[in-house]
Amino acid sequence: MIRSEILTSLNDKQREVVQHTEGPLLVLAGAGSGKTRSVIYRVAWLIKVENVAPWKILVVTFTNKAAKELKERLYSLLGSQAESVWAGTFHSICLKIIRYEIRYLPDYNAEFSVYDRDDQISVMRKIYKKMQIDKASYPYQKVLSIISRFKSQMIDINNFFDYYDKSKLNKLFYQIYEEYEKYLKANNAMDFDNILYYATEIFQNNPEVLEKYQKQFQYIMVDEYQDTNLVQIKFIYQLARKYKNICVVGDDDQSIYGWRGANIENILTFDEDYQNTKIVRLEQNYRSTSSILNLANNIIAHNKKRHKKQLWTKEESNVLPQLISHDNEYEEARYIAEEVMDLHSKKAMLQECVVLYRTNSQSRVLEQEFTKQQIPYVVVGGQNFYQRSEIKDMIAWLRVIANPLDNESLLRIINLPPRGLGQVAINSILNLAINNGLSAYEVLKDSRLLGKFKGQQNETLKSFVEKIEKWKLSLESDTISAVLKDIINTYDLESYYKSIDDNKEAVKFENINEFVAASAEFSDNYFKENNTSPNVSHFLQFLSLQTDLDTAEKRSNTDAIRLMTMHNAKGLEFNYVFLAGLEQGLLPHILSCDDEREIEEERRLFYVAVTRARKRLFLNYAHSRRNNNNYQCTKPSEFLDELDCDLYEEVKASYWQPHAPRKQGYKPDFGKSRTITTENQKFFRIGQEIMHQEFGKGVILSVDGVGKDAKLSISFYNGNLKKISGAWVELIDD
Repeated sequence: MIRSEILTSLNDKQREVVQHTEGPLLVLAGAGSGKTRSVIYRVAWLIKVENVAPWKILVVTFTNKAAKELKERLYSLLGSQAESVWAGTFHSICLKIIRYEIRYLPDYNAEFSVYDRDDQISVMRKIYKKMQIDKASYPYQKVLSIISRFKSQMIDINNFFDYYDKSKLNKLFYQIYEEYEKYLKANNAMDFDNILYYATEIFQNNPEVLEKYQKQFQYIMVDEYQDTNLVQIKFIYQLARKYKNICVVGDDDQSIYGWRGANIENILTFDEDYQNTKIVRLEQNYRSTSSILNLANNIIAHNKKRHKKQLWTKEESNVLPQLISHDNEYEEARYIAEEVMDLHSKKAMLQECVVLYRTNSQSRVLEQEFTKQQIPYVVVGGQNFYQRSEIKDMIAWLRVIANPLDNESLLRIINLPPRGLGQVAINSILNLAINNGLSAYEVLKDSRLLGKFKGQQNETLKSFVEKIEKWKLSLESDTISAVLKDIINTYDLESYYKSIDDNKEAVKFENINEFVAASAEFSDNYFKENNTSPNVSHFLQFLSLQTDLDTAEKRSNTDAIRLMTMHNAKGLEFNYVFLAGLEQGLLPHILSCDDEREIEEERRLFYVAVTRARKRLFLNYAHSRRNNNNYQCTKPSEFLDELDCDLYEEVKASYWQPHAPRKQGYKPDFGKSRTITTENQKFFRIGQEIMHQEFGKGVILSVDGVGKDAKLSISFYNGNLKKISGAWVELIDD
């Protein structure tokens, strides 16, 4: 590939990115501006024009999906040379380095396990029981999230009190944190945060190791830089310090993960961290129409902490985004379902449509309506294939074979299927392990300790160890799928899972067969890329890095509309986008309303949701929404009040009372009812306050009929929602 071939398909700004190879480069890439193309062609330019060896290039992404797309597109440009480029997620790159440099972590060996959130909670249960901690006062998820945040800030049990005072609460949290880390090390296990932390720590504590990787990675590129946290920044900064040929690509307007440790300041201050930084703005959008981009630009312009950008496109359109108000979330769902069916009747595929919402709980009403209308749908963010209990069982078998010190995995399968080892026997194994300073598996291998168990239990445990040892040897010559099939046949797992499956189609065992097929597929792909067969650790590493978004498409074989949170939609695009629940308390979320920084992140989330749309955009909100089994009045999002009214079109849902004609230049007041009183609505109108003798004060949500005979839907301030005749209420003067 020659110089002109690389540059031909790029715009002027993308060419700037590709050709600037020496020194720090900050690429501010607006939504849909072709940033992936810029990164890929920059790699091609380095290899084909600058004659840089592929293995001297490191490209870091955030998701497996992005990494896979990157590798596929690099291969199409570069052929076999692409295989030598180090390209992957932060976790996969750091995991690879740790495996190579495991000798610098004396508490671990190379077969360590990687614990997911379910494993972590299981560990916490044991710690809480040991320490007699009330889980209601210290919820597992919350404590684990705090631990995760600490690790992302490079705060461990050794420097904990450098940052926090020794109050009673912090001391207790410190003790939990300490026990948690001890447990992981005792089980030769890491969580995802440890992977990043330990890789960075190896560099900090071992200059010779750092220098080796600095010399190797002379050119570094980082995608989605706005989503990085402190440990990721330190990892990259150390690697880039020698040559400073670092290119970071990101968009501060799409920084939406502050709640999990991402720091927008990293991209805002990049040019302060690296002297003589060149900044390139990618503002030409290749995804959305001009009318959608005009609205998006209007939304994000209200944020103060940002690099200014103005998205534009050659795709002109007079079709404005639509703004639709509804009585409640059920009417909202019905309207969306009907619009989707209308688009489908006009030859749009269902998979071209998506409904985005702020919180997962909003999906229930939408799912209910789509089921009623017989519209196929997929909830992205539902249970991941690899998180299903039967699949986690099979993963546990492989983990124990690879790493017998992994107590969590061993305890999951030691009596699966049930074969006479009750909780008493399992507790005895654990007590022997604790008293003798051993792992559970080491207890089972010790004939003296195993002798504590008599009769059938002794035989069962001895057989279990023999089979694990047999499968360890088998994996030296057999394929992973062959060993999995042997496990299934040995313990007749087909009969077991069919017996506990409440689905007549035996879904659990069908999933296990799919898992075996996945292991074979992985082995084939690994052999093609590396010209050697993988070991079980390679497969477990692959499984530990899977995400729900990576498998969402595989789970649906039908044409179906997607339902997902706005956070999950980042990086995706659809022809037709419906935003649901644009109300104060949902967007911005009620927990963010009192903090300007968090308000700005919520506005960025709105911006991200809007910029997912290619052709049409539908903005929806409701005047009332059920909360804790009661209806409550809601207000439209403050973000809607900020919009220029010339950039959207108000649309009447089919069940609405008619609107008055909209005057030129009219800007609605989103703090009040959007419905205008007409002649045949006199006496009662939506938004009026009323008084009822039994239920007290309330507000009218809908009016069916005229005068005292009208049927009114009323949301009462005590939480009740009632349909009442107008004859039984009194108006409260405005």
